[in-house]
Parts: sequence; structure tokens; C-alpha cells
Amino acid sequence: MRHIRHLKILDQPATGHRCSLCLKRAFEHCSSARSWQSEVRWHPITAKYSTRQRAIAAKHREIGPYQDLDYQNLIIHACILLDRVIALSRRFLAGDNSPSFTSFSKHKDFLKKYPESLARGHREYIDSLVTWTDWVEVPLRVLRDKYLMHSAERHAAFFGWSGRGNWDLEMITMVGNSPDQKHPISPGKWIIFTPRRLARDMESFLIWFADYAMRKSRQSPTRPGTRK
Repeated sequence: MRHIRHLKILDQPATGHRCSLCLKRAFEHCSSARSWQSEVRWHPITAKYSTRQRAIAAKHREIGPYQDLDYQNLIIHACILLDRVIALSRRFLAGDNSPSFTSFSKHKDFLKKYPESLARGHREYIDSLVTWTDWVEVPLRVLRDKYLMHSAERHAAFFGWSGRGNWDLEMITMVGNSPDQKHPISPGKWIIFTPRRLARDMESFLIWFADYAMRKSRQSPTRPGTRK
């Protein structure tokens, strides 16, 4: 994966490798599910499979049962990777009042609330982190924190494609407008997660972060305190 070279620069090869493996598994599900849907699912029951169709069916039976688990693993490890990457910002951020270096969400929330807390020269960092990372909160964090790691409100989750020509196999979570709504498929909100969209967002963020970190580390070796 192209973005892994940036993980090596950021000194997070092990965490990045685990995230990359999860992404690879999710892409396999995207390919397998699409091939099965288009070439096998509607095949006449009385007709024999071709060699290709037998291979597609076998692959689908092999990895299909782990589809939900592999998507969940990808979400969880992507969040872990973001927390590990943001910890590296302690190497170049300076200021009397420093953000958290253990949680991406707390780090971002702090910068939103106290944008003047960092030393001058970090306006690009604050603006970019606050403006360009909405994809971390939704769908990544909300799915992990509210529906994977803790007791969840009533919801329905399934896999599918939201439009013609959409290659990504989407994990769609439907949530009602209120906690006491009996059926989450009634009017409510949809939370859509796709591996390829995550890969693109993560790659863009890592490229920018690696570049910024190296530029600022060369300019100022000052290390702030280790406030959590």
C-alpha cells in the first residue's frame, strides 16, 4: 500500500502494518462480494458453474463469514493508528498549554477549544487538523465508540452498495432518530463506512502529517511537556 511508506517515516511500522493487513482483508471482501453478486448469485440453479464461477463461490465461502469481523478490525486498528501517529506531535509542538498526545480526538478537541495554546508558527497544523479530519469522527470514531466497543443503542447494520457503479462494499449502520424508536430502519440516520474512502483519507492525512512533522522538527527541536 502506498501510504505505508509514510508510516515508516513516522516510526510506526508495526501499527501501520496491522492496519494495512486489515485494509487488505477488507479489499478482498469488496472484490469477492462484487464478483459473487454479479456472476454467481443469480446463476440458474440447474446450470453448472464455470471454472471461474466455482473459484468465486469458493472464495466467497472461505472469507464471507469473516466480513463483519474484518471491517470491525479495520475500524478499530485505524483508530489505534491515528492515536499512535498523533503522539509523535510532541516532538515538534511547543507551548505552555499542550494538547493530549495519547488520543487523536482529545488532541483535536483541545485545539478546537484553545487554538491559541500552541506556539506561533503552528497555524497550518491547527487549521488542517481541525478542518480536514471530520472523517475521523464520522464514521470512524462514532462506529468504534458507540457501536463496536460499548453497549450500543438500537440499530441495524448490513453490507451493500449505495449506487450503480459503486465498487466499495459498504458497511451501513442505521440508527433511529430517538433511543425509544422501535425500528431503526424507520426515519433516522445512516452511517456509511467504506474501506477505500478510509484508505484515501488516511493516506492524505499521513502524507501531510509526515511532511509537516519533518519540516517542524528540523526548524525547532524543542520538546514540550508530556501533559496527557
